[in-house]
Parts: sequence; C-alpha cells; structure tokens
Amino acid sequence: RDTALSLNTLAVLYFRKGDYSKAEPLFIQALDIRRKALGDNHPDTANSIHSLALFYSKKGDYSKAESLLIQALDILRKALGDNHPDTASSINNLALLYYNKGDYAKAEPLYIQTLDIYRKIFGDNHRNTASSLNNLANLYSKKGEYDKAEPLHIQALDIYRKIFGDNHPNTASSLNNLAVLYDKKEDYSKAEPLFIQAIDIRRNILGNNHPDTVYSLNNFSLFYSSKADCEKAVKYRQEASDAREVELTRNLSLGSERQKQLYLQQYAYETDVALSLHVQSAPTNPLAKQLALTQILRRKGRSIDAVNQSIEALRNRSKPEDVALLDELAGKKALFSNLSIQGLGKLSLEDYKKQIKTLQDEIEKLEYKISESSAEFRTQSQPITLQAVQQAVPSDSTLVEFASYRPYDSKTRKYTESRYVVYLLNNEGKIDWVDLGEAEAIDELVVELRTKLRNSKSSVFKEIKPLSRKLAGKGKRLLIAPDGTLNLVPFAALVDENGKFLLENNSISYLTSGRDLLRLQIKIESKQPAVILADPDFGTITEASTPKEGETIFASLKFKRLAATEIEAKAIKTLFPNAELLLQKQASEEALTKLNAPSILHIATHGFFLQEKAAPLPPTPDEQRLATFEGADRSTLLNIKVENPLLRS
Repeated sequence: RDTALSLNTLAVLYFRKGDYSKAEPLFIQALDIRRKALGDNHPDTANSIHSLALFYSKKGDYSKAESLLIQALDILRKALGDNHPDTASSINNLALLYYNKGDYAKAEPLYIQTLDIYRKIFGDNHRNTASSLNNLANLYSKKGEYDKAEPLHIQALDIYRKIFGDNHPNTASSLNNLAVLYDKKEDYSKAEPLFIQAIDIRRNILGNNHPDTVYSLNNFSLFYSSKADCEKAVKYRQEASDAREVELTRNLSLGSERQKQLYLQQYAYETDVALSLHVQSAPTNPLAKQLALTQILRRKGRSIDAVNQSIEALRNRSKPEDVALLDELAGKKALFSNLSIQGLGKLSLEDYKKQIKTLQDEIEKLEYKISESSAEFRTQSQPITLQAVQQAVPSDSTLVEFASYRPYDSKTRKYTESRYVVYLLNNEGKIDWVDLGEAEAIDELVVELRTKLRNSKSSVFKEIKPLSRKLAGKGKRLLIAPDGTLNLVPFAALVDENGKFLLENNSISYLTSGRDLLRLQIKIESKQPAVILADPDFGTITEASTPKEGETIFASLKFKRLAATEIEAKAIKTLFPNAELLLQKQASEEALTKLNAPSILHIATHGFFLQEKAAPLPPTPDEQRLATFEGADRSTLLNIKVENPLLRS
C-alpha cells in the first residue's frame, strides 16, 4: 500500500508539471498494486481509479474518464455508503466531467446530490458546502439561468467569509464568480466593486504576479471590454500581460518541450484577446497598439525559444562553478511552481505567504549570482518588453512582425474567423500596423503567390498592397517574422506597386519573432568552424541509425537528391574556405547531431511538413472566467487542447 501511495504521489507531481507521459504509467501501476493487494472493491482502489480518471479528464479524454469515474463511484457507494465525504467528492467530479463536456442535463442532478450530502455531513457553514454551491451556481450561469445562480453564489460567498474572513483566496474566487455573473447580466454597477475586491485580495495575499491575480486582471479587462471602456480594458490587460510574463520567464526554464507547449497553450487565448482589443475595439488607441505588439513578441514561437533557453540547455554551456547554482535554481523554481499551482492546501494562510516569499527571495538571489557571470542567463531571465526589442532593432532596419489570431467579440463572447495582422517597429519606437484580412483567404492565395510572383495583377497583391505602402521608406533592411502559412512566402520576391521586387530596395533577414533580436545581442563563443551540410543521400541508412518515436510516419516516404544543393554548397565553401563540407553520404543525421556549436551551420535539403491534425477550438475567454472546485479543492477551468499559430514559427 505504501508503494502504491508513493507511485500515486509521484504521478500527481508529474501530472501537475504537465509531464503526462510519465504520470500515466505511474497512475496505472499504483492502481494495479492496489487491485492485487486490496481487491477491486476497496476504497483505496476506488481512489486510484479516481486519480486515473481525473488524469484522463484533464487530458480531454472524457470517454475513458467517465467510465472510470462511474466505477470509482460505484465502489465507494458500496463500501462507504452515499453519505460519505469521499462518495460526495466522487459524485462532484463526475458532475464536473459532464460540466466540462457541456452535458449540463447530467451534471445538474449530480451537483445537487453532492450539495445535499455535504449539507447532511458538514452542515450549511462548511467549505465543502460552499464549493458545491459555487459549482452548481456556475452550471446555472453557463445555462443562462442567472436568477438561479445568483443566490447560490451569494450563499457560497457568505460561507467563505464566515470561515476564512474577507482576505482569503477562496473568498476571492467566490467574489470573482459573482462578479462574472453580474457582468453577464450587464449589471455593471454590482460587478465592478466585486472584481476590485477579488483583485485586491489576491494581490495582498498572493502577490502581483501570481496566476490567480493574473486571472482576476484578465477578467476585469474583459469586463471593461464588454462595457466598451477600451481605455480601462487595455490598462488591466497590460497589467495582466506584464504579470504573466514574469510567471512565464520563471517557469519556462523547466520541463520538456511538450510540457512547455502545454503550459503556453493554456494561456493562448490571452494573445487573441489582446490583438482583438486593439484591431477590433481600439484601433486608434496607441496603448492598445503597444499592448498587441508586446503580446506577440512575448508569445509567438515562445516554446521554441524555451527549449533552447532551458536550464538544462544552459547547464551544457555554463562554467562548472555555475552548474551547481543552476541546479539549485531549478529546484527552487520547481518548488515555487508547485506551491503556486496547489494553493494553500493544508497550510495556513500565513505559512503559505511565508513560503511563497521565502522561495521568491531565494530565487532572486540565485538569479543575481548567476547573472553576474553569465550574460546569456542575464538576458534570458529578464521579462520581454517592447522597449527592449525596440532598442535592439538596428537604426537602418524595420521589424515586420506578422501574427495569426482569432478575433474575440466581447459582446457576443465568441470567436470569429482567424485573421492576419502585421506590425512594423523601428528603433525610434514608431509602430505602424495593417489588418491583412481573413487568414483562410490569404492562406489560399499563398499558393497562387508562389507561382505568380511577377504578376502584379494577381489577386494576392490586393492583400499585400497596404503592407507595401507601409514598407515604403522604412529603411534598407527588413527584419521579417512571418506566422502561420506566411512562413512559406518568399518575401524577397514580392513585387510592389511599381513592379519592383522587395529585394531590389531592401536587404531581408528572417526571424521567428522580434524577440530574436534580444538573443542575438549575446555573443556565444563557437566551438568549431562553419559547417555546410547539403545534398544528403536519402537511400543510405548508417549502421548507427536506430528507429525513433514517430519514425513510422516517414517509413513509406521517398526523397530524391537535390543535386543543385551540392553546387550551392560548393559555392558557399569558396566564401568560407575553413568551413567543413558534408555532402551525400557524409551529410547524415548522425553527423548533424554530433556537431557542437559551429560558427555557422548551413543546411540545404528538402523541406517536409506533416499535414496538421484537426483540433477542437479552445474555450472562449468567457468560458475560462469561473473558478470551479474539484472535490473540496479549487482549480480553474482550463481545457485547452489546440495548437495556437503563435506557438509556431
């Protein structure tokens, strides 16, 4: 039993970190041990089934989760009876599953049953009773039954105030939910003071940069958007963006690539909302324009950077004396992240605040020590700002930052069709922008553009003309950061209104995002001369080659040689006589992975893209405004399972 408990605890730790591939087998192993040791009908077996079910639910695999939750509930009812806290918690989580699926008809009677059990066991003035009232109120709010939801939210808030007082995270969550309800009812005079109270409590208890504080700031910004008060909407959205950036800078140095992507995906909607606030709601507001560009610079392609800038990657490039400090920093950051995600748990409010403050101080001291000797770490540990990127743009250059986003209508609380927007930034801080139109139409025209580059009458140029006009006189060098399908566009070959190629009047460099300019300021010493790899022999498989995960996707693909790339490589070699030239059989994956920080790496071969898998759209920002409660523990409703274009270059 102790082994099963340890496995389950470790599984929960991996799960909270987003490392699902490590968490799942541990959950299953713990369940198998308990089944063998205790039998199928033991409460501890039910708890393991329950843990695995919640894991699948969070992953969005509702069919697996549902059958497991029903199993667990059946065991607990037989073993403990209906009027037991564990049974009630199990009923609540089955209701939450149906709620997340949008199956409100199944969720409602289960929430009511949970509430009845908690009232019988604990009475009216208990935190579990309050959490049940909150969840049932959220359900009625989602159904638009505001008159049913309001008294339940008020009851929950009263209970939390009696138990915890005014200055407690649960009280803040309850204030938030009641405020969202009044916002939906357009009873703005009641909603506004509740939002302010929730923000003040969270700032006082959790700090300005805690995820729950950011959550409240986002909600307050949406509130002002729905009131068409764009000035205040921008103000609170900017505060939320700045606070989230501190969180991202701290947390993205930890975890695998997949963990980083999952972590960023849950906040992808924030970029859609920030861009919508500028382009759709406040196109003439300079602060809204700065916010939109700042958000793109902070989020677009961020997961790619995060892998390279992880503590593990930095360890491999650091001095031996810094490695121990980096390891200590990773441990402190992991503890801080877990404490932030878990909330108070069994800690008192004072102990929680003390632990948070202690970890923050220790992290800051370690970061200061490492920054003294590592310029790379010093740059990576600083939050990304518009001013920093602006100062990194050369005086003769213009940053051309594209973004694909889904406009969010704050009145209808729904997304509309994806669009492209582009922002232009120079060293003096002047920002121009162009709304390029619907992404679907532009994506279709990209194919036409690639085959009709010299035809200035091609329909695609109708989409580009506004941008061409903006680029006129913007300096001799363009730093272009495409997004989405626009990565396939050869911008150098675009023809302006005068029939001239863009390359005739400008030099062009490509970036993942303008954020790259910050990284390029760091000088990292090369460990070997330039390498040119070209014209690989696709028919050769070395003895050292071993199958890799996902390799079956490519098993049936055949590529022909690109003979012209050998000519290209030899021509480049004349410019760099000391460069190592790898051609045909020498241009292997094995040779590529053995390279160690060459001064220049030039690769010339095929480009191959897998077709994107269709994925459901994430919930709207409005669907992420309510705090729900699993069992007796609070969690936020975030069920995002989509790859946002801003996570790719």
